[in-house]
Amino acid sequence: MINHEPVLLKETIQKLKIKEDGIYVDATLGLGGHSEAILKKLKKGKLIAIDQDLDALNFSKNKLKGYENIIFIHGNFRDLKDYLIKLKIEKIDGIIYDLGTSYYQLTDIGRGFSYKAKDILLDMRMDQKNQKLTASIILNTYPEEKLLYIFKRYAEEKLAKKLVEEIINYRKDTKILFNHQLNEIIAKVKIYNKKKNRFKNIYQGLRIEVNNEIDAIEKSLLQAADILNKNGRIIVITFHSLEDRIVKDIFFKFKDLKEETEYQIIKNFRTLKTIYPSKGEIEKNNSSRSSRMRILEKIR
Repeated sequence: MINHEPVLLKETIQKLKIKEDGIYVDATLGLGGHSEAILKKLKKGKLIAIDQDLDALNFSKNKLKGYENIIFIHGNFRDLKDYLIKLKIEKIDGIIYDLGTSYYQLTDIGRGFSYKAKDILLDMRMDQKNQKLTASIILNTYPEEKLLYIFKRYAEEKLAKKLVEEIINYRKDTKILFNHQLNEIIAKVKIYNKKKNRFKNIYQGLRIEVNNEIDAIEKSLLQAADILNKNGRIIVITFHSLEDRIVKDIFFKFKDLKEETEYQIIKNFRTLKTIYPSKGEIEKNNSSRSSRMRILEKIR
C-alpha cells in the first residue's frame, strides 16, 4: 500500500463545506486521499470519482472498497457533464481538482513522467489505454513551430528556440525515445536559472501537450460552474504558474460575463482568498511547496 497524503487535504475538506447528503465530485481521483476524506463526511450523500489513469483508478477502487456511496469513472474530467447526465445527476454541491501528475505517476518509471530515473521511455500519457500520442512522438515528429509553441507556452522556457534547434538536430540521426536522450539535449542548452528547474519545466510542457491538459481544464471548469448548486464550491489545487493563471483567469472571467450569456453567471459567484500550504505541511511533504488552492463559490 502506498502511503502518501495529498496536498492541502485539511484545507480542501474545510473549504468544501461538505453536507452529509450532498453530491460531490473528485475530478482527479489519483490515490484516493481527497476522496476518502470526503467520503468520511458523507452519510446519504454521493461522491463521483474520476480519473483517466486506469492504474490509479484501480488502486483507489481497492483502497476505497469499504465505501458504498462512491461511483468510479474512468475518463477525462473534460467530459464532466456527460458523465453526470448518464448518472442522471443535474447539480452538484462541490468539486475538487488536484492538477498535475500524481505521486503514483511520478514514482512509476514505466510511465515516463520523471526526468530523474534512468533509461525510461518518454511516454507521459495519463490514459495509456485510450491515448495514442506520446512524448516521444511529439519530439520526433512535431515541426519546429509546434515544438516552439509547446516549450514557450507550456514549459515557459526562455531558451525555447535553442532547445528546439537541439531537438531537431538530434533527431536527424537518432530517434528520441528515452528520458536520458532528452536530458542530454536539455543539458546542451547551457544557461540555467538557479530559481527554476528547467528539466522539470520542459518535461511539464511535454506532459501538458501529450494530455491536452489546458483545454481540458478550461472546458471542465466552465461545466463545473454551470452545474453547481447554490453555495457549492469549486476547489482547484495547482502546482505551477501556467495552470494557476488559467484557473485564475477563468474564475475572474465569470465576473465579466453578461446575464444573457450561456452560463448566466454575472454576480452569481465569488472567489475566495488563495490558500497556500502551511510551513508544517511543507516540512513534512516538500512536494507541496509550490501548490496553491483557488476557490470559487456559487452564491445565487
